[in-house]
Amino acid sequence: MSETTGITSVKKMLIIINSCETNKQLKSASKAIDNYIRLISAKGVINPEAVEARLMREWKQKRFQINMIKSFVVRQYREFEMAVA
Repeated sequence: MSETTGITSVKKMLIIINSCETNKQLKSASKAIDNYIRLISAKGVINPEAVEARLMREWKQKRFQINMIKSFVVRQYREFEMAVA
């Protein structure tokens, strides 16, 4: 697909999403998803809604993972502070 239309593959977009480690990176990935969806819609890719749904599902899952890790680290830090005090 990318050879004929000049559009990057969905797989590369998924790699971008999955490489995020912070909420800031995830926000940038969200902007990239929005731009990607606009581009594939303009290029006439069949069923861009399905592509958007897939990318957003992956994005939400990654956001959940990042937030779970963040809350775990905060909880561990608080428990450590209480143990030391």
